[in-house]
Amino acid sequence: MVTGTELKVTESKELRRKVSSVLEAAKKMVVKTQKDYALAGEKLKDVKTKMQLVKDYWFPSKSKAKATYDEIRANEKEMLGPLAEAEKVIKAAIGVYAAHMEKVREEQQRVAQEKARKAAQEKHDREVAELKAEEERKRKELEKVRAAEERKRKIAEAAKEKERIAREKVERAKAAEDAKTEKAVAELAKAKKKREEAQEKVREEKAKADDLKREAAEAEEETEKKEAAPVVTDAVKEKRGVPKHDGINVRDVWDAEVFSLEALVKTAAEKGVDIKAVLPNSPLLNVLAKKKIDPRMLLPNMPLLNALATEHKEAMNVPGEFQIPGVKSVKNKSVAAAARKGGII
Repeated sequence: MVTGTELKVTESKELRRKVSSVLEAAKKMVVKTQKDYALAGEKLKDVKTKMQLVKDYWFPSKSKAKATYDEIRANEKEMLGPLAEAEKVIKAAIGVYAAHMEKVREEQQRVAQEKARKAAQEKHDREVAELKAEEERKRKELEKVRAAEERKRKIAEAAKEKERIAREKVERAKAAEDAKTEKAVAELAKAKKKREEAQEKVREEKAKADDLKREAAEAEEETEKKEAAPVVTDAVKEKRGVPKHDGINVRDVWDAEVFSLEALVKTAAEKGVDIKAVLPNSPLLNVLAKKKIDPRMLLPNMPLLNALATEHKEAMNVPGEFQIPGVKSVKNKSVAAAARKGGII
C-alpha cells in the first residue's frame, strides 16, 4: 500500500521531470519564421500552464508553513511584549535620574562659580583699597613737603627782608660813622649767606616735592587701571553629575528640530544652506503637480540636519555661519543598555 508521503514524493519527481523537459525544449527552440513564432507562442502558454501547476502543487505546503510561521511569530511577540515594556520603563527611569543628576551638577557648578567670583571680587576690592590707602599716604606726605617748602620760603623772605634792613642800616651807618660800616657789612654778608642757604634748602625741598608728585601721579594711575580692570575668576572644573553603572551608558545626543519649514526652504533656494538639507515630497508633488509651488512640496532632510546638529551643537542656535533659518539644535539624553551576560529568563 502506497502512503501519502510516498505519493507526494512521486508526484514531486514527476513534476520536476516535466519542468526540466520544458526547459530543455525551450533552449532548443529557434524562432525564424511565422510558423516558429506561432509555435513559440503555444509553448509559452504551455510554460505558463505548468507554472500554475507548480504553484498549485506547493500551495498547500506553503499555506501550512505560513500558518506555522505566523503561530511562532505570535508566540514570540507575546513573550517579548513584557520584556520590551520593561526595557522602556527602565530606560525612562534612567533618563529621569540622569536629567536630575545633570541639574544637580549644574547647580553645584553655579555655586562653585559664584563662590570663586565673590572671592575674586573681594581680592580685587582689597587690592584697590590698598592702592587708595597708599595714594592717600603719599598725598599727605606731599602736603607735608609743601608745608615745609612754604615755611622755607617764608624763612627765605624773612632773611631777604633782614638783608634789606641790614643794607639800609649799612647805608645809614656809612653816612654817620665808618666804624659802624664794617660791622654792618659783616651783618650784611651773614644775612646774604643765610639767604643763600635758605634758597638752597628751598630748591632741595622743591626737588623732593616734585619726586613725591610724580610718585603720587603714578599711584593714582595704577589705582584707576585696577578699578577699571574686569574681575577675573578662576575656572571651575566641571564634574560629571551622572553616575556610571556597568552596562548602562548615558550620553548627550544632538538632534535638529525644524520649527519653520518655509524659512528652511527659502534659505535653501537662495543658496544660504546646502540644497541637500531638503528633499522632494513626492506624494504631495503628485497631487499638486499642476498647482502653484508650495513649501510643503519639500521635506526637511532630517538625517543631514541631525548630522549637522551633532557636529555644531549649540552653534546652530546663535547667529553665525552654522545657523540655519527655521532649524535649531536640541540636546537630548540617549540611554543604551547591554544584555546581561549568561542571563536566564
